[in-house]
Amino acid sequence: MPDLSPAPVVRPSAEVADALARGLPVVALESTIISHGLRRHVSLASGFAGFWAVTR
Repeated sequence: MPDLSPAPVVRPSAEVADALARGLPVVALESTIISHGLRRHVSLASGFAGFWAVTR
């Protein structure tokens, strides 16, 4: 019988896959308000601030 399981919906980056494999914490940032709710220069700054807050 053929394998009918669905393809994975999420394809993590190598960095995320490595962290998961090693049992390290992984953070997902919700980006709807950044991409749709703010002016461009504000959303860009907010996106970088969120990124740096969880990666430092």
